[in-house]
Amino acid sequence: MERQWDRYVPIVTRAMALAGDNVIVAGPPDTLDEEYAFERLTQKDPAIREELVKQAEALDGKSGAKLWSVNVKSGEQSGGFDLESPPVWDGMAVARGRLYVSSVDGKVLCFGKP
Repeated sequence: MERQWDRYVPIVTRAMALAGDNVIVAGPPDTLDEEYAFERLTQKDPAIREELVKQAEALDGKSGAKLWSVNVKSGEQSGGFDLESPPVWDGMAVARGRLYVSSVDGKVLCFGKP
């Protein structure tokens, strides 16, 4: 199968859902380039430790989360916003024009048509 597009998303994706012509992705922010971090670790660069702690805290939910909507036809971001807490693993669903997100802080969030 031929690839139509690709897109970097600065999110550690924990949940995805398809809503019409958009794929919704959500998770903690991806703050670290892993290849670059590995290179710096092998060079024993002590400065990388702070960046590793920052990414670990983000993965623990201490930096909130990002939610993006990406158009499935073009790959362009068509919306997005910040969440207070990341979704649980596979914790999103779309139904009747609404997006439901179950977050690690124990909340269920609803976005969409009133």
